[in-house]
Amino acid sequence: MNPVHKIIVALAGIAALILWSLPPSQATGDLTFNKDIAPLFFKNCAECHRQGETAPFSALTYKEV
Repeated sequence: MNPVHKIIVALAGIAALILWSLPPSQATGDLTFNKDIAPLFFKNCAECHRQGETAPFSALTYKEV
């Protein structure tokens, strides 16, 4: 095995160890409204789902929903 191949194998091994040591993805954790849902809602839905806009109902408070 030539030196270039040895370096590539070593770097691949190091990369595998780094990836193996990382914490699991957030996608496997518990979802929460404040952390996961609210940012999506306020970015994509709140513009229309508020009083006086085009959506059929306001959804900015628990009472309205």
